[in-house]
Amino acid sequence: MTDRDLQLRFSRGFSTLEVIATLVIAGILASVAGFAFFGQRNPLGNATEEVANTLKYSRSVAIATTSACRVNTTSATQLAIECSNTCTAAPATWAPAQTSSTLDLNEVTISQVNGAALVPGNTVVCFDSRGAANNASSLELSFANNGATRTSDVSVLLGGAVDATVN
Repeated sequence: MTDRDLQLRFSRGFSTLEVIATLVIAGILASVAGFAFFGQRNPLGNATEEVANTLKYSRSVAIATTSACRVNTTSATQLAIECSNTCTAAPATWAPAQTSSTLDLNEVTISQVNGAALVPGNTVVCFDSRGAANNASSLELSFANNGATRTSDVSVLLGGAVDATVN
């Protein structure tokens, strides 16, 4: 066997660059697939964050439009954002916010508003044009899975800050 035959015999492998490129592509694909499934494992935590973000969004809309915006419960699984001139405006003057005016929680339910049983149509909180809440509010969310019920709390402080806690 000549040196040329040995050289051809051992030159059939992959270069270091090819191996590194393959590993980088595989790593990117694995991370994208992992993040796609990561958020689906915690419906209560996701719903809690969605409610907190909806309250924060309502406050931002009130400040940006220099009007009052309130968040109402339309059912045990839905919240709606409405805007008017002031928090004490007549019911006929409230109109849905222009974008993202409803939130549907799907399998998570709102079990209590301000410590009392949920009554659809009740106002959870109203933010004035400066972003301050008209009253301190709290929502309790619940999620039942295989007989076990977990709860979380979303609170709005008088200054307008929103705090979310999964129990």
